[in-house]
Amino acid sequence: MVKNLIIMFIAILFCGCVFIQNRDTENVEIKYTSGKVFCRGQYETINGEISYPTGNWILYYPNGQIKEEITYFEEYSDPGLTIKYDSNGLMFSKKEIEDYNNYYYEEYFDNGKRKLDKHYQQEFYTEEGMDFLNTIAIFTEYYYSGEIKNKYTLLNGMYYGEYIEFNTYGDSLVYYNFVDDLGF
Repeated sequence: MVKNLIIMFIAILFCGCVFIQNRDTENVEIKYTSGKVFCRGQYETINGEISYPTGNWILYYPNGQIKEEITYFEEYSDPGLTIKYDSNGLMFSKKEIEDYNNYYYEEYFDNGKRKLDKHYQQEFYTEEGMDFLNTIAIFTEYYYSGEIKNKYTLLNGMYYGEYIEFNTYGDSLVYYNFVDDLGF
């Protein structure tokens, strides 16, 4: 009998771990000293040791308006989706993390029209036996009226590819094509 238990233990150890986890989820509500709600959400605790925010969280301004809505997609992760509002309830930014290497960010004017789009991604690659990381950020900025103001890409913090500026009628005013570290 003891021999069979030892063999089973060794098989589990080398063929794949089996975890028995005790997961507890706790609803959380924190209030301002005035008694109004500051935030609501959930914490999950694993085996009584590790606690992290999970699911949907809502943060409020003292006037009761929603300040932020946050959704955590994975345990131990940064928020997967964050929407921020001004104190009048108008959305002014939205950030969605696709995975650890990609996210989308949007910013809005007070008239509800888009101010900025940003797509950020990291690409890992190997060249001649060395590992490298490229950070790419693709931007589109808008005028208050909603028309595109400019479009450009940054590669590792430097302009890369096309840079285009537009007037409020959509006509291209400035065009550069950045092809390497030296410029255009």
